[in-house]
Amino acid sequence: MKKSILKRIFILGLLVFAFSCQPETPETPSNQETPETPETPVVEGKVTLGQGVPATGIALESTVSTATFTISATKAWTSSVSANWLSIRPESGEAGESITITLTSQANETGDSRTANITVSCEKSTVTVPVTQVQNNVMVLDNQTFSVAAAGETINLPFKSNVQVTPSSDVAWITVAQTKAVEDHIFSITVAANDAYEGREGHVTFTSTAGNASITIKQEAAVEPSDGIIRILAIGNSFSQDAVEQYLWNLFNAAGQKVIIGNMYIGGCTLATHVAKAEGDLADYAYRKVVDGQKTEQSGKTLAQGLADEKWDYVSLQQASGSSGIYDTYKPYLAQLKEYVLARTKKDVKLMFHETWAYAATSDHSEFSKYDKNQMTMYNAIVSAAQQAVSEHGINIVIPSGTAIQNGRTSYLGDSFNRDGYHLETTYGRYTAACTWYETISGKSVVGNTYHPESIDAALATLCQTAAHLACLKPYEVTDMVDFKQPAVEDPDFAKPVHIDFGGGSSASPSGWNRVASYSISNPVYLKNEDGQNVAATISKLEGFTATHNGVGSEPDKPITIGDIEYTKAVWADAIMVSGPKEQGDVGPAKVTISGFDPSSTYDFVILAVRYNGSADARASEYTVTGATVSETKTIWTGLKTFDGVENFDGYSVSYTAVKPDSSGNIVVSIVGKDTGKAADGHISALTISKTAN
Repeated sequence: MKKSILKRIFILGLLVFAFSCQPETPETPSNQETPETPETPVVEGKVTLGQGVPATGIALESTVSTATFTISATKAWTSSVSANWLSIRPESGEAGESITITLTSQANETGDSRTANITVSCEKSTVTVPVTQVQNNVMVLDNQTFSVAAAGETINLPFKSNVQVTPSSDVAWITVAQTKAVEDHIFSITVAANDAYEGREGHVTFTSTAGNASITIKQEAAVEPSDGIIRILAIGNSFSQDAVEQYLWNLFNAAGQKVIIGNMYIGGCTLATHVAKAEGDLADYAYRKVVDGQKTEQSGKTLAQGLADEKWDYVSLQQASGSSGIYDTYKPYLAQLKEYVLARTKKDVKLMFHETWAYAATSDHSEFSKYDKNQMTMYNAIVSAAQQAVSEHGINIVIPSGTAIQNGRTSYLGDSFNRDGYHLETTYGRYTAACTWYETISGKSVVGNTYHPESIDAALATLCQTAAHLACLKPYEVTDMVDFKQPAVEDPDFAKPVHIDFGGGSSASPSGWNRVASYSISNPVYLKNEDGQNVAATISKLEGFTATHNGVGSEPDKPITIGDIEYTKAVWADAIMVSGPKEQGDVGPAKVTISGFDPSSTYDFVILAVRYNGSADARASEYTVTGATVSETKTIWTGLKTFDGVENFDGYSVSYTAVKPDSSGNIVVSIVGKDTGKAADGHISALTISKTAN
């Protein structure tokens, strides 16, 4: 208690002491006012533009551009822009004098100028600076090339530009007028008619500060008045030769249609070789041409020369026979040859693809092995390749010669359409191919056309025409010719002689002769007499023959006459033969079996065998004729070294009279090739059969 009281007394004393020590405040006289305390001045926010900013604002180029200007601000400030193509730095700052502001624009890729605003604010004070960026000077053309008909026309050309454009033409036949002079221009381009028979090209140039632009105008040639002639060119080899050089002109002529036919020929030529010859401009072609039914040939020609020789309406392309069923061999050569042809022919030329034929089943062609030596395998491969060729290369016309020949093989003619296993037999074989070309190009059925070679009669012509017609209806499949399985017998009594020409020479047999081009047959060969009437006899078998002899090429074009039989070159110059190595013995016998004779009648046989340019003692052939009995053996030394037209040819023929058939109506001619030490060959060039006169 005592201590608490003492403590309180101590604190009170301290307080009294403290107040007593404060200095005294002087009293203010009663007659004086108390002075006021001074106030701090208030500063308002304000922004002002520096000197040098035009009243119209800031102008920028069309490219990426920068510009600067200055401001003054009494307080803190901010800046902003109204477009995303423009940026400003800095975007804010403190009060100050002559503050630098920098603008940066993106490039103006448009053809129009553009504007934006810059705003700088300091509290309630604001300044706005307009910014304009100029346009990118442009000219825009949607098309650069125009094709115009020969009659001429006016092109209204839309043209976008934001600068003054001045058009000019480099040819007098194109005039230009501007019909609207705002940002979207329209130029009226007038192209005069082209009276020339060649196309032409001109250009219009548009000049401006934005640069230059141009268009190309290609005008078609005037159409020449038609002379009514169809012009057909084949680019091929011996297979196009077989198809177009012999009978095609005559088929058109019989229908009242004028044609000119050309063939650019190189033997065995592939697509690859055609391209090489074309690109090298090599004068290696034989140019065969049929005009008014007459064929001419010019050697040493280039493909370009052949293409330029006529204004061709149709041009055919084809692959070489051995590669015709292997589509990989077409690439890239078919496309290259197509472009080469189109660049050198008239605009409306029609390209065709020639589908070639499969080899004979007995063909010894070296490339037949590519198809396992199977005719149908080869045919199917050719068809497949032809389909790909026309579909992938925009070729709208296929000439189905291969299918026509295959159709014909289902008839009684069988596999006899080749003269050497691959080239066409020169009468009905070539005629069938020509019929296919005629119908494909003319668009008219060939059945009933009045023309056929003299060497084939009307009935056989109908067979060939039908084979071609069916192929044109179905180019990629074989049609069985059910109505042509056997010809009707027209001379059952064998009233007229039958002449048979053996061998696959390139010349057609004369009228009245039967052609047996192959040394092997799979179907009977139906025979006709010299008046073209079918007889009952057929060649039912060819056995033991090993080859065809197609001549040596230097034979004179003269007939051989023996007795009352005249043998033209087409008959005597070729043969079928049995052959073997010399000094190893005789070869054969090879046999020709003729069936269908009347067993109660007798027949006379005349055999011809000639080998031109052969030594007289080099080759000897022995013959026997067997029916009910076996004849004596007779020999022909076949070599004919020279031919001056006065020789006695009797030694090249042997005769057999009153040969009686066996009980089945068969007679067999046998041929043996004697081994002379120089050769071992047996030949038969021709055979004449007649009924023995009473």
